[in-house]
Amino acid sequence: MRLAGVTAVVVAALVAAGCGLGLGGLEDVASARDAGSGADVEAATDGTVGDDGGEPEAADEAGDPDTGSTVDAVAEGSTPDAPTPPVDAGCAGVVCNGACTTASTCAGCGGANLLCAATNTCTSDCTACAGSPIQCFACDVNRMNPIGTCQPDDPTSYCLDTSYAGAYAGGPGYHCGCTFATDCPGDDQVCIAVGPATTTFGCFTCGEAYTGGFSCKSGNGSAKCDAMKATCH
Repeated sequence: MRLAGVTAVVVAALVAAGCGLGLGGLEDVASARDAGSGADVEAATDGTVGDDGGEPEAADEAGDPDTGSTVDAVAEGSTPDAPTPPVDAGCAGVVCNGACTTASTCAGCGGANLLCAATNTCTSDCTACAGSPIQCFACDVNRMNPIGTCQPDDPTSYCLDTSYAGAYAGGPGYHCGCTFATDCPGDDQVCIAVGPATTTFGCFTCGEAYTGGFSCKSGNGSAKCDAMKATCH
């Protein structure tokens, strides 16, 4: 009986000691979790983008790996960070000096008054306009207010065919008026009579009918028109 009582006392003591160690371990784990939670909250607060801008790297580390960081979500929906479309994409008018306009012609685009339809841009010459290297200018019924376009090197097409019908913004077009070649809007133009037995002179692009051998605007009149090549030199 005495041995049984001693054994019971020892077992009870061991059980009590074990329980005490278990509780202490749980308290240590709880304390560590609380400390870790506080560190996470501090990192997230310091890293969020606020008035001071924050640091995107800290916000990424604090973000939930299953849902992605807050900064990434904001960036995907942020308008300023979205790629900028080409300037001529959806442009209702022509592109003048890199800016989209509402104008349908390049008449008001300073020195770049020739429209290259292939790129919808205004240019100072047509050498870089694919398939349309010829500078053509049509004027209104008063032979004023020129509209310039880049056209094919084709004697059966405007303007080398000398027909300006429909060339002025879709309406009747005319050769622009001049007294000298230097009055013409295009560098590769000559100033000749618009028809037989007339005193009216107009600007004809080199390569049009009867332009060969005449002085061009380019070189202040020193260049001559080579009509077969539609080039002044």
